[in-house]
Amino acid sequence: MIILIAGLPASGKSTIATTLARKFKATVLRTDLIRKQLFDNPTYSNEEKLLVYKVTFLIVEYLAKSGITVILDGTFYKMNLRQKAYEVGRNTGTKVFVIECSAPETVIRERMERRKLRSSLSDANFEVYKKIEKKFEPIRRAHIVLDTSRSVRENIREIMKRIPH
Repeated sequence: MIILIAGLPASGKSTIATTLARKFKATVLRTDLIRKQLFDNPTYSNEEKLLVYKVTFLIVEYLAKSGITVILDGTFYKMNLRQKAYEVGRNTGTKVFVIECSAPETVIRERMERRKLRSSLSDANFEVYKKIEKKFEPIRRAHIVLDTSRSVRENIREIMKRIPH
């Protein structure tokens, strides 16, 4: 199974991904972590983004072929990026589920402020959030939408009702 978790920066994707990973005994692939492993000082250029996602999907395909449940944690704000996950699912005979995380802007701002106080893989600030928000292409495929200002427990319960395990 592949679970793609999409959403704007600081929308709670990583919290949901790590919690779900325990429930499904899954491997989490975070695009932020893969980027930091590939580049010491990421510039977020288109070339870098393409490489990050190319590497991510190579790993997803390998894990899916091995029967390992994978959780993808990234913005996936472009339809063509999500399309690649669906392709991997088709090519490997693996079911793909999509979760979209969202939260009110005030919650996003608070999370970003807290991130400044601790080490975070994400370099996104509120300016980046607004930029990606303008470019976020709607998810047209059936998917689960979470308001991550609700408790993690409530959101996980909602997911567990909707994704077979």
